Amino acid sequence: MTENNAQPQHAVQKAVPMAIPEYYASGVQIGAAANTVAVIFSRNVPAPVPDTGDITSVSVPTVVMHMSIQTLKDLAVLANETVQAIEKQYGVVETDFLRGRSVQK
Repeated sequence: MTENNAQPQHAVQKAVPMAIPEYYASGVQIGAAANTVAVIFSRNVPAPVPDTGDITSVSVPTVVMHMSIQTLKDLAVLANETVQAIEKQYGVVETDFLRGRSVQK
């Protein structure tokens, strides 16, 4: 007697967390030279203002990813598709960066 709903043996595996560093980014910059680019991700952190006792927020780099221009193009396509799917479900994503670009035009 065979079970029609039985999964192949290789499909049943124990999940193992991957040992990959994780970073959070609230900003991004891209620098290009010839056929390679550096994608610099940053995040805002609190910082004291000297001699005032006040606290401000400063942007600090968290990780730099170097890649080929071809990989950057693939990343751009995948990121655009992801954002479009999210916006289709939840509505338009607004950003300060995009608002600033629309004012400049």
